[in-house]
Order: sequence, then C-alpha cells, then structure tokens
Amino acid sequence: MNVCGLVAACSLLLAQASVLNPPNATAETAPLRVFREATPGLVKPLYLQGPYLTYTPEEFKAGVQGAIALDVTIGSDGRVRDAMVTDGTTLPPSLEERAIAVLAGWRFQPATLNGEPVAVRITISFTMSRR
Repeated sequence: MNVCGLVAACSLLLAQASVLNPPNATAETAPLRVFREATPGLVKPLYLQGPYLTYTPEEFKAGVQGAIALDVTIGSDGRVRDAMVTDGTTLPPSLEERAIAVLAGWRFQPATLNGEPVAVRITISFTMSRR
C-alpha cells in the first residue's frame, strides 16, 4: 500500500470512530438546572459578601428614590449568574444597570438540595431612599 492509500485508510477509520464515539457536547450545550426558591427541601442561599448599591452624587442631589426588584440566578458556586429587572420603573435606567453590576460582585453560600449545591432563582430587592 502506498502513502496515499495509507492516509485514506486512516482517514476512513477515524471517520468511522468519530461516528461511534461522538464528542461529548452535552456538557457544553446542556441547559443549567435551576430550582425555584419554593422547591421543597431546598435550603436557600445565604449572602456572604459584596458591594452595596449607592447613589451617585447627581442622583443624591436630584432626590432619586424608589425600589428595584431583580430576579437572579445564584449558581451552585454561589455567584450571581444572571439578573433581570422585574420591578423598578420608578428608578432611572442607570441605577438599574448599576444594581445588576453590583450583584456581579456578590457571593453567596449556595443553595442546597439533599445536601448538594444547586442553582436557584430568587428575587433580590433594593430600596433607595434619602433619610
């Protein structure tokens, strides 16, 4: 068999092997299992640390006040994975963006279910007021 025949035979064997043993793509494409806060047996995540949401000098001078609620996913590693504003129409969009940015720095003891860390969807609220 010449070199070209050997290369063709090896290519054919590799192609057949890849069909029998496809690459494991499920880990890359599988959706994250996220539990609801009310799931029976779930131990809720515990806030450990993170920055506070504060006024900018301009917002303070303008007397901006209001509340914002965000639905967030806390991963099994205790980090905020995503955030969606669900209520906060009284606050300026810049404050909403800063609230999401602040949550990126928060750390939690993860939620657990049957003793195992799990991802959970919870609501976090901020109230901004000048006292």
